[in-house]
Amino acid sequence: MKYYLRGEQPADVPPQLAMLFVPVNQTFLRSLAAFDPPAAIRAVRSPILIVQGETDLQATVADAERLHAARPDARLVMIAEVNHVLKHVADRTMAGQMRTYQDPTVPITPDAVAAIADWIQALGDGP
Repeated sequence: MKYYLRGEQPADVPPQLAMLFVPVNQTFLRSLAAFDPPAAIRAVRSPILIVQGETDLQATVADAERLHAARPDARLVMIAEVNHVLKHVADRTMAGQMRTYQDPTVPITPDAVAAIADWIQALGDGP
């Protein structure tokens, strides 16, 4: 990956993955690699809610904890058996989670909805 980010094209990409290695993706991945989420969250001057699913395959519990460390005044909510799209799933494999990404009829978990609603309600209550 580091060679790709420096501008080199991989030589042995399977044909079905070739579309991922177009120049615009390389530019995007460079910007993504340079992005510093803790620095970005420190710059936010609004109240922050961090909702982390414990079976999230894209952002880890450690990622959420790093964000919270950068902004200790943020509310951090960990939800068991919830993935990146805030849907209930115990499986920790992409294959086992795919349905929750593809099927819009799979609801967002009530725990996530409640956490978001409680946070919004608390904002309205003021200090």
